[in-house]
Amino acid sequence: MKKNLLIVICSVVLVLSSIITIFAYSNIKNNKLVYSNMVDKKIQNNVKEVLEENKVSKQDIDTFIKAINNYNKHQVKILQNNINISKSGYSSTDEKQVPYNLEKLQDNWIKKYTDYMDVNCRITAFRLFKDFINSNKKFTGDSIDLNIDLDTITNNKDAKFSPKDVEKFINFFSAIPTKDTDDISKNAEQIKSEWKKRKISFRDNKNMSIISGFIRYPETKNVFIGHTGICIKTSNDILFIEKYGVTAPYQVTKFKSKKDVKNYMFNRLKMSEGGGELLDPIIMENDKLMK
Repeated sequence: MKKNLLIVICSVVLVLSSIITIFAYSNIKNNKLVYSNMVDKKIQNNVKEVLEENKVSKQDIDTFIKAINNYNKHQVKILQNNINISKSGYSSTDEKQVPYNLEKLQDNWIKKYTDYMDVNCRITAFRLFKDFINSNKKFTGDSIDLNIDLDTITNNKDAKFSPKDVEKFINFFSAIPTKDTDDISKNAEQIKSEWKKRKISFRDNKNMSIISGFIRYPETKNVFIGHTGICIKTSNDILFIEKYGVTAPYQVTKFKSKKDVKNYMFNRLKMSEGGGELLDPIIMENDKLMK
């Protein structure tokens, strides 16, 4: 029963990821994508140094790197055969998103692990940014959108958090009710207002922020963080660190500006349902609408 549920969940995630990727190819307008799946120690050590410089705890960094290695150990051959990733340093692609073979990655994961999902984007971003989120209220609303996340946190050893941090995770990521769903600026203000009600605020970190891409559901007027990652300004680049998908790889991408990051996220989440296109996603940097 557990395995069948996992297959159903993975299938839904795969379809959603495929739709997102198709739209990303057609809509995003930026230069060649420079990225790494952090399969080599040099890139891992570089990312560790950047995280350490930005005051991410050593324990969380170690857990993050361990999760990367656990994933890559199992999936790296598929990655290398599929997209010919570099065994050291950064790779590049002329595509607008890295063209992972999501179906093969999913099938390979299910063959190996039948009892739990892999770490997703929200769990990964929260791992690295949770100490910069203040959350002083316990969420009491509907957190049904986080059922997969919470099951992963319970069952995947790479997704463990303290009970206090799980409460913060739920408070931060639970869907937000909004009005005027065709107005991004108003939605952004409503997100800020709801976070304020939940007593969520952000500690200042001049170089690092969390980028949250909200999907809007017209039928419920809720918005929900469909994809998220960590943005870090370095002396040379803007690094965006993410878990690309539930059974997809970890990825660090170099951008020249935050506008490029915003465009990448916007087009990643631009998708279609049936015959009608969904409303544009809302891209937030901490609690501010990205311009």
